[in-house]
Amino acid sequence: MDNFYSDFLNCLESLHSKIKWLVASLPHQALDWSFQPGVGSLCMLVSHIAGAERYWIGEVVGQVQPVRLPGSVYRVTGLDSTELCQRLDNSLSFCRKMLEEYEPGNLDDKRISPRDGQVVSVRWALLHVMEHMANHQKDIIFIRSLCAKRLNAQTYKSVYRETLIA
Repeated sequence: MDNFYSDFLNCLESLHSKIKWLVASLPHQALDWSFQPGVGSLCMLVSHIAGAERYWIGEVVGQVQPVRLPGSVYRVTGLDSTELCQRLDNSLSFCRKMLEEYEPGNLDDKRISPRDGQVVSVRWALLHVMEHMANHQKDIIFIRSLCAKRLNAQTYKSVYRETLIA
């Protein structure tokens, strides 16, 4: 595997680890909590992250057939932290498998997004995955802080402090 793809996967794995750490310590009720109607829960957000990786790396970069219905991750509820972490692990394994065969020259290859017909390079699609994950990691930290105020501030106080330090 080329160094770029290896570095990309290491960075993706690091982001996964941070997100898994953020949700692993939360009780089940916190994972389905939403701070206002129409805004997703942590359960939905983590499922969305895994689904988006599969979309951009599988369907766009790897040009494989879709494995889910568009928008289905926005209806996910009832998963515990173990199941959410498993979704991230499965997504990382899928991404690793998809990128194992790519050569450095493929980064400039063009792909068409099946969702909207946008033409992007493989490089752009992979960098977009990183940007997307980093933005949603911040969303998870924000939602955790709101959840702490609502559900049980004392329980989350030390967890949130550790999040800011990490």
